[in-house]
Amino acid sequence: MQKINIDSTLAKIHQALVAAQEAFDQGNTDDLEEHLMTAGFALCHLLPDELVESSPDIWFA
Repeated sequence: MQKINIDSTLAKIHQALVAAQEAFDQGNTDDLEEHLMTAGFALCHLLPDELVESSPDIWFA
């Protein structure tokens, strides 16, 4: 089992959400979608299995 570095995962989530906000502000829905998927996928590495199973499929696209 791979050990998850919580700090780097949280940093990745933060960076993706900042980029998502910028894309939202610019009205760029393609980049917004990509950044939200990146944040969601990274978040799944920190969630318990039962929450991952109920996460939106788009996070795994």
